Amino acid sequence: MGKSIRRVDGLDKVTGQARYPQDFYLEGMLYAKALRSRYPHALIKKINVSRARELEGVRAVLTAQDVPDRNLFGHMIADQPVLCQDKVRFRGDAVAVVAAESEEIAQEALSFIQVDYDPLPVVSDPRQALKPDAPRVHEKGNILTHYKIRKGDVEKAFQEAHLVIESNYRTPCVEHAYLQPESGIAYVEDTGDLVIIVATQCVYIDRHQIARSLGLPEEKVKVVLAETGGAFGGREDISVQILIGLLALKTGRPVKMTYSREESILSTAKRHPAYMRYKSGVDREGRLLAWEAEIIADTGAYASSGAAVVQNMAMYAPGPYKVDNVKIDAYAVYTNNTFAGAMRAFGCPQVTFASEMQMNKLAAALGMDEYEFRRRNAMVGKSEFATGYLADVDNCQIVCLDEVVRLSNWKEKRYRQNKEAGKDRFYGIGIAAGFKNVGYGSGYVDSSSAEVELMPGKVRLKISAVDQGQGVETILCQIAAEELAISMENVEYTNPDTSVTPNAGFSSASRQTFNSGNAVRLACLDLKKNLQQLLDSRKWKRPPGYPGHTSYNWSNILQEFLSMEGETEGMASVIGRATYVPPPTTPLDPETGEGIPAYSFGFGAQVAEVVVDKRTGQVDLKKVYAAHDVGRAINPLQVEGQIEGGVVMGQGYALMEEIILKEGETLTPDLATFDIPTSLDVCDIESAILEVPDRHGPYGARGVGEMTTISTAPAIAAAVHDAVGVWIDELPVTAEKVVRALKEKEFQGKDVREETLPEKTLQEKDFQDQALREDKGIAHAPRRTTSHENYVIFKGDLNV
Repeated sequence: MGKSIRRVDGLDKVTGQARYPQDFYLEGMLYAKALRSRYPHALIKKINVSRARELEGVRAVLTAQDVPDRNLFGHMIADQPVLCQDKVRFRGDAVAVVAAESEEIAQEALSFIQVDYDPLPVVSDPRQALKPDAPRVHEKGNILTHYKIRKGDVEKAFQEAHLVIESNYRTPCVEHAYLQPESGIAYVEDTGDLVIIVATQCVYIDRHQIARSLGLPEEKVKVVLAETGGAFGGREDISVQILIGLLALKTGRPVKMTYSREESILSTAKRHPAYMRYKSGVDREGRLLAWEAEIIADTGAYASSGAAVVQNMAMYAPGPYKVDNVKIDAYAVYTNNTFAGAMRAFGCPQVTFASEMQMNKLAAALGMDEYEFRRRNAMVGKSEFATGYLADVDNCQIVCLDEVVRLSNWKEKRYRQNKEAGKDRFYGIGIAAGFKNVGYGSGYVDSSSAEVELMPGKVRLKISAVDQGQGVETILCQIAAEELAISMENVEYTNPDTSVTPNAGFSSASRQTFNSGNAVRLACLDLKKNLQQLLDSRKWKRPPGYPGHTSYNWSNILQEFLSMEGETEGMASVIGRATYVPPPTTPLDPETGEGIPAYSFGFGAQVAEVVVDKRTGQVDLKKVYAAHDVGRAINPLQVEGQIEGGVVMGQGYALMEEIILKEGETLTPDLATFDIPTSLDVCDIESAILEVPDRHGPYGARGVGEMTTISTAPAIAAAVHDAVGVWIDELPVTAEKVVRALKEKEFQGKDVREETLPEKTLQEKDFQDQALREDKGIAHAPRRTTSHENYVIFKGDLNV
């Protein structure tokens, strides 16, 4: 425990022995391709597949009428068709699927399928989708969900506030961009059982959806995990699984399907784009009094995880701070865009960008240090959340803030007089904090089950915890070895398989170390209990150290059993089983938002250093300092890797990544047009691993995978402001936006023609125009505005 042990799956991966879905080939295997919709929104009048079926080498062409049971899937709300029959709602909808003797034949067959469409009006802006006369994506309307949080008296608090700041923010649609595109293979066993080999985030959730659509009992479907080349939430949703299962059942032959990168970007879930209006008020001492936010998230054509993501946005909109008066309205809205779902940190990066920008603007207006302002308002000890939940958060946020300030030498760098870093280049430094739930909450029973089996020479660990690259296999083996006091070499991890390994739930929500770690620990305790009972029932010689001897040591007993060659009868029956159920949570009240949102929380803080070229607007990220409380670092090297990976993802979110959609069409269809950081873009990262033990986590540990990406973008945006004095309220912070903001600042108050300013980007123009249309004309007297807020209300005499 606490050692940086080499990953148990590392050698196979670096030597090419690990088998991803693309690596599986079975005798007689067919290849599948799906026909995607030609339109983002249309009625289907007729589908003719006769010519495709006649093509030599084609073995099956299936449409919606071939789906034997429920032609819908979705792990939270089943509203997405397996194959569309009457209507398509986005360009990635599948209309038909082909199985052929080769990929080339399958691809050619798609061109012979004739679909007669009747195009419908497209709604691609969630704000427009809220209007009563907007085209309806679903018959029930365009609002998937609306979450409310009401705490205290917000209006009164704003009236009493010394300073109120209101701003609009926008965050983009983002692709997961994991290395391995979606792929899987399906076949039918001699028993009639359907086997699906796939990269996923939960084999059991997949099994449930596959069985439901194909009309099979769940026990007749076996989902086996292949190596998973990254996920970040994007593999929570069904992709190839039902289609290849359907084709395998129809043809009686193995069927493989692999997406191209373009098909992956077109048809799979994205991070929710969000439009956010924030309003915050403080007193003269810089204490938060009121917090209000309206959040409109584009959930695209289908629900996916949208309702839960937007609930997270509502719950964490005020950030990790004490606020007595809160009003939040968060909407998940259907559009004809690519559907949005789970992505690393599950709604928190969007609202944390907005809330931390608010904190930096408030600190600047008050003339306070940004770190001191956060520390003054940070939740500590028994703190009441916006949902009214009173949680003991210890001093987790404080220690993160203190450590990142120490690590970065914040106080010296923040107030250095000379910001110049070369011709037209200026240095800046920014800080941000953030937090997020560990595991599912809001009433969901977030259990995890494990089994450990004592066998000659090894202890076999059985659990369906998916390792998507985060290292959970190693962590769970370390926990088993620690609890049983044996060597890691004696622990064998069983590949997740619904016919063999118990259900561990999704590998998401930073929950596997916490939940499955506890399940493994409890299963090991059960094994020791059962081992003692077995020892008591046998007449063989007790190993040295058995209870009653002063040298009692469970490691000695287990090692003796592991090395036994003769009297081993009954050994295979020494099994420990356990299911861990975390502390209870409750659903949120639909009108007030009151409830227990989660059973554990992860905190962090980051500082970013940039150099900005005022002439070109180019932002050069130099270094990020990251301090994160992980409760207990079971494997410090893996924690460091999670921090660095999270920072790089946050860097991309802050500076370059955006899936651009216009009228439902994807304008960035591949990795040539959708930019992500490369090794040459990655800055220097210095991390601090902090350990404030979690009272419920295994050995005090809690999850950390998502928290590391939350604070990066607002820290970078704050550093840009420190360097050149402009706030960029819309991600990504591109060079064009920086130049435009600088020009607007320069020309503010002058009679300047619009064409003298840099051309707005497509998304920037849409965002700013909409914000202008929605200006409610809020006014307080006396009122003074600065050049960098959309809406700023100063009350009192401030020298800003």
